[in-house]
Amino acid sequence: MFLGYAQSSIADDFTVTTLGCLCLFWVFCGIWGAVVASRKGRSAFLGFSLGIILGLIGVIIAYLLGPGKRCPYCASGVMPHAIICPQCGRNMFVPLEQQDPVIRPARSEKTGGGDAVEVDA
Repeated sequence: MFLGYAQSSIADDFTVTTLGCLCLFWVFCGIWGAVVASRKGRSAFLGFSLGIILGLIGVIIAYLLGPGKRCPYCASGVMPHAIICPQCGRNMFVPLEQQDPVIRPARSEKTGGGDAVEVDA
């Protein structure tokens, strides 16, 4: 009778330990998802929720989400701390009417570059 009790106790301890490790893993995935989403300019709560609900798959989804900030002129995704859009070269905090024209070299189809200048106003 004592042997049966000991085996049951070991099985219960193993179950509790396993469930505890799984809970810690899910919480870790939630925190990791929050950090990843926050660094991409997204809501940390969104990343935490994805990590808690979906685990490692949620962290991967949070990583694959694009940046949360978009350029108001060309609508390309930019980093949250960016001031100048890397795609169109415009200052995202100054209205278009107050900006100087953007001058960049024109691209030729044959040579891939050239001396011509394109002016966007």
